Amino acid sequence: MNRSQLSKADKLQILHDIDKRASNAMSVIEACKKLSISQPTYYRWRRELTSKNKVVSPVSKTAQKILDTAEAMYGPYGLKVSLRDIAKEAGVSMGTIKYHFNTRNDLLYSITTRGEHQFSAERFGLLDKAESKKSQSALKDIITAYYLPALKAAVSQKKDVSNYHRFLNRLIQNTDAEIQEIVHRCYNNTHKRFIYAFSCALPKLSQEDLSWRYMAFTGVFFSITQNPIRISLITNGKVKIQDPDIAMHKLLPILLSIMKAKG
Repeated sequence: MNRSQLSKADKLQILHDIDKRASNAMSVIEACKKLSISQPTYYRWRRELTSKNKVVSPVSKTAQKILDTAEAMYGPYGLKVSLRDIAKEAGVSMGTIKYHFNTRNDLLYSITTRGEHQFSAERFGLLDKAESKKSQSALKDIITAYYLPALKAAVSQKKDVSNYHRFLNRLIQNTDAEIQEIVHRCYNNTHKRFIYAFSCALPKLSQEDLSWRYMAFTGVFFSITQNPIRISLITNGKVKIQDPDIAMHKLLPILLSIMKAKG
């Protein structure tokens, strides 16, 4: 197949097929092989089909409205918001929601995977650049690729970005096994890709040691990005996540120490 002759719709369909396979316990690498495209091509298409942080998608306007409404309600009010409340706010019937998403968890998954695609476009773009480097700065750039987009999202004034950030925090903080499975399905390949990048940058670390460092690394990440106001209160205003670049500059030596720690 000549990839250069594929239309945008064809590429979107392939991306959709890969994401669907990946959501069913298949890795992105395996899904790409099944559909005969390379992993770099997959991520490049995702970036190309992203404009101003909005992923081009074949989702209908009605489904889009339901997704936007649900995302905006789940963030401030929690996951106990009913489908009936969402239907009323979106101006659609319960039957319409059931037609597009079937169950609440299907709706949660659709919101999460849509946001993950938007969020990961910048992340993977930075990671691609980091992985192309062979110098000592590669590790710093991998860390920055993971953190900086999330720091930007945490303080963003853009409605769609802040809505998704608040929604995702609700999912992450929820201990229900089905909710955690949704997060895992949507973000597992992100973790796999960054763990692989770290393993290349830190080749002397065993997989076990790398995994412990990655857990500490992501633990700091969730603590810092989930609630900047809480961080400011705990530190009596000494730590404020207002400027993402300044925050990244402050965090970088700490995160480097975590990943390079002797164990």
